[in-house]
Amino acid sequence: MMPLRFAPTRSPMVLIAIAMIALLSIVGVVTVTRVSDQMAREADSRLDRQATSQAGALRELMVTASQDIRLARHSFIFEQALANTDGQLLPADRRLIESAIVYLGDRYHVDEICVIRASGLEVARWVGGEGVAPVADLSPDERPHNPAVLPTLALADDASFQTAPYVSPDSNRWAIGLATPIVLADGEHAGLLHFEIPIQRFVDELSQTPFGGSSYSILLDRSGRLLSHPKLADFRSSQGLPTDTRTGEFPLAAMSGSSSWRVAVAAMLAGGSGSVSFEEGGARYRASYAPVAASDRIVVAISPAIELYADGDRAHLNLLVTVGPLILLMLLLGAIGLNRLAAMNRELREQTVTEELLMADLRSEERYRSLVQNSADVNMVLRADGTIDYESPAVERVLCYRVEDRVGRSSLEIVHPDDRAWAERLLADVMRSPGAQLSGEYRVRHADGSWRSIEAVAKNLLDDPTVGGVVVNYRDVTIRKALEDELRQQAFHDSLTGLANRALFADRLGHALSRTRRARQRLAVLFVDLDDFKTVNDSLGHGEGDTLLVAVAERLRGGLRAGDTIARMGGDEFAVLLEDRAVADEPVELAERLLKTLHAPFVCQGKELFVRASVGVAMLTSTKETADELLRNADVAMYMAKTNGKNRIEVFEPSMHTAALTRLAVKGDLDRALERNEFFLEYQPIMNLETRDMTGVEALLRWHHPERGVVGPTEFIPVAEETGLIIPLGRWVLEQACRQAKSWDGFSPARQLTMSVNVSGRQVTERGFLDEVTQILAVTGLDPSRLVLEFTEGVLMQDTEATMVTLTQLKRLGVRLAIDDFGTGYSSLSYLRMFPIDVLKIDRSFVASMSKGPDQTSLVSSILKLAETLNLETVAEGIEEADQVAALRAHGTDLGQGFFFSKPISPEALSALITARDGHIDEASVGRNVA
Repeated sequence: MMPLRFAPTRSPMVLIAIAMIALLSIVGVVTVTRVSDQMAREADSRLDRQATSQAGALRELMVTASQDIRLARHSFIFEQALANTDGQLLPADRRLIESAIVYLGDRYHVDEICVIRASGLEVARWVGGEGVAPVADLSPDERPHNPAVLPTLALADDASFQTAPYVSPDSNRWAIGLATPIVLADGEHAGLLHFEIPIQRFVDELSQTPFGGSSYSILLDRSGRLLSHPKLADFRSSQGLPTDTRTGEFPLAAMSGSSSWRVAVAAMLAGGSGSVSFEEGGARYRASYAPVAASDRIVVAISPAIELYADGDRAHLNLLVTVGPLILLMLLLGAIGLNRLAAMNRELREQTVTEELLMADLRSEERYRSLVQNSADVNMVLRADGTIDYESPAVERVLCYRVEDRVGRSSLEIVHPDDRAWAERLLADVMRSPGAQLSGEYRVRHADGSWRSIEAVAKNLLDDPTVGGVVVNYRDVTIRKALEDELRQQAFHDSLTGLANRALFADRLGHALSRTRRARQRLAVLFVDLDDFKTVNDSLGHGEGDTLLVAVAERLRGGLRAGDTIARMGGDEFAVLLEDRAVADEPVELAERLLKTLHAPFVCQGKELFVRASVGVAMLTSTKETADELLRNADVAMYMAKTNGKNRIEVFEPSMHTAALTRLAVKGDLDRALERNEFFLEYQPIMNLETRDMTGVEALLRWHHPERGVVGPTEFIPVAEETGLIIPLGRWVLEQACRQAKSWDGFSPARQLTMSVNVSGRQVTERGFLDEVTQILAVTGLDPSRLVLEFTEGVLMQDTEATMVTLTQLKRLGVRLAIDDFGTGYSSLSYLRMFPIDVLKIDRSFVASMSKGPDQTSLVSSILKLAETLNLETVAEGIEEADQVAALRAHGTDLGQGFFFSKPISPEALSALITARDGHIDEASVGRNVA
């Protein structure tokens, strides 16, 4: 047998073979690496989708629960029962309430449902697995125990509040409270409806979507607490916490585990979504995290890296084991047969090329036929006379005609009569020019007799020998056309009443102004607002309220002529555009006629309802007025009608706008006041009522306006809050007050006065507020214990959880905290226990009323007893008479301030007072201090 012989290395074919070996080896390595990397990225992406999906599921859970409780609240039973008595329910009302909550308990997956009065009295409760609780077991005051009570009572009707996790005293396991207020027809907050959702529901939700054999999901909150974890008991145990999964405290995720796990937790808490790796117990893990929208919770999907990337690793190994040797073998065989194949390839090249061209033509024809036969669009070929030469089978699906019934007939015979002339012109224009292409929409008759809108494209291929006709492609766009019409209706019309909406009204008003300026005609706008319409929604429900709005809209529309435009601007507000009114007072006459159309009663649920309205009229007085100005003037006049007693008409006058302009002027002046150093502080002493010694001062902000003189804070502080200027202004006040307090150290080394500074809600919720206080104390050198920050009760209830964190951090800094004007806001024992408060400042209205009788005095006494129970210091504000001092001392008040001791005075005057009397103000000096 003849041995195999290879071409010498100088042969070009051998050189080509060597180059191919090198190239394919590189391609093989790159391919293996890319496949492995791609599979790893796909694994990471699956883990990310798992976390995002679970976060969305938890968000949907709470959104659904919030919708459920607000929907359940609309039952009139709750309002009616609570309105009948102030204490426990009457027997008949109790049966209704208990039936209602049993029904809700069966319908919604919650641990507990209860109805609680605004006073905290629990009047009904249903607990899963136990049923309705007897009256003897109901809580006399839920406020200290239920974190949902107080915030919910501050909400508007049809809103809901979600608590942080807490241990339910009834189910004895961790839960999240969800509550919505119960508001009576007169606007009184009578109580609330409360659901308890167990944390276990979140855990169950996470476990419903498993991801891999050893993967798992955990749940964190923004404070770092671990709410759910397969090894939650181990975390509790390592941190010395009770391991009971039902009631044991949630551990901090970053207080246990490896160092890389703690770094990973820090990344998860930093905000947003992302991925991170960590090691635990010698194994590497990959974690993807996503926040649960509108909550402080974070879902984390965790998978062992060896499991997550197992498919990629196996693919990598398989490729290395199989592809590498295979490539080498193929290259070896290719090198041996390369010379032989070269000659054979030359012989077969021409034949192969010919066959490939024939096959390509065949496949193209078959593909085209398949596409046409199965297309959702209808393809049609028309002869020169407009009759159908061919129509694809899709016509049977689109219009339900048989193909054989359509061929040879006119393509226009099923076109809608109103569209036929247009369709004929379209076809004629296409046939006039070879190669011309036109498109359009028209209606055709369906086989069932209905009319369908189609979109057609026609092209003249009469001169193409392979076609020899006009090719028409059309599709059914009936649904799209209907949707477009609906969207157009929704964009410019109110969905409830069918009237024009705000956008359409503004457009028509703009065009009317343009016409009026050209023709110099009259134009007026009426703004109509129904009086006390909220009572209807509260008593009969929003469904009946909507029905009534539709009836009102019909009456108002009936009182107008065809050329007038009426629009629903939102809620129970309507606007009317009047054009070509020649008589100046005719818009007022029309407004009176509209009010008269509402006089006849409306009937809802078999009851007669009387609807009244307030109307503002604004007439065009200048060609320079814009649409926004005219509508704004009508709105201002309407509010004046409301202010003057309702059910009346007011015509806009420029004087009505004075208050708004004044407010705008204050805004403009405030922007420059801080830069121009127009603000200054005065200080009012805080006295020990028994010793008459000064213990501290309160800093009070004043504005020296260059034109108006000294402006009080009640006039400019609300504007500063609205504009955000309160942030830099509050920072200035805090720094100036701390510097002044430090400067008084030299006057009396034996006694250091405290400095009280009022803080706004905007400041507390500002992200850098704690750092700001820390920096000011460091710069001024003031001892933190001498600074007292005063907050109103309303400030404390804004974003309660975030406020709690801020106040706790301030307390750790050493700053003292006080509640200003106590008793005028949300006064509740539960939030006093919740927040780290040091001082209660009794509002001046309570102090002033002590002389009116024992009832008022007992109210102050109750506040003082509450403060004593909670070990809080008290300061009485607004003391002006000696009798008030005596009464306050008799009831145990610690401190006080007011004109009886001293008005707010300049820092120089207060320094002189400290120096002259060492801060002591006796009876003989009272008159001089007040003067």
